[in-house]
Amino acid sequence: MKPHNILTVIGIIASAAWFTVCDKFFHIDNNILVYYWQPLDVLFKGQSVWTFPIFLCATLGFYFATRPFANAWEKNPTYFVLTVNAIVCTLVYFGSGIMGNSHPMIYFWIVLAIWVARILFLSEHRSTAIKACLIMGFVGCFWEGATSKLGYFDYHYTNFFNVPLWLFACYLHAGFLMLDLQSFRESLKRSGR
Repeated sequence: MKPHNILTVIGIIASAAWFTVCDKFFHIDNNILVYYWQPLDVLFKGQSVWTFPIFLCATLGFYFATRPFANAWEKNPTYFVLTVNAIVCTLVYFGSGIMGNSHPMIYFWIVLAIWVARILFLSEHRSTAIKACLIMGFVGCFWEGATSKLGYFDYHYTNFFNVPLWLFACYLHAGFLMLDLQSFRESLKRSGR
């Protein structure tokens, strides 16, 4: 297996693991959602043992959903930008734990406004970012809504298809992170690694 494929697998697993941990501390501990599928409390109190595998499947789906944009993003990605986008996604996740139930619509508008500002400040690849981010928003909400409809979990506050509207805005920011990961993969592939 080539190094760029190995790093892709590691990146997908690491992302799913990180957001599984974030789910515990940002959503479960703040009573944003509740899990039903057993067994519960194996890794974290209140979290289903199925969370990591489901997040892993979702991350893999996000990877393939944004794959068509792999060569339309930055040709020479930087670790700094990748790190900033990972931090932004984590902060958006964190914020949803704080405001997701108490001020859901205010949080939606704040996160959406920040995303619009990020789009406006892009000097290149704006249309690529918009398309990839919208795909992430729709796929992410569909995935979470579908797993919720299957009885896996419920958000305490919802707007449509068993998910809150702020979730869509949060996934918009994840589009930047997926584009960076795609760009890094392509950069490694071009260098023969």
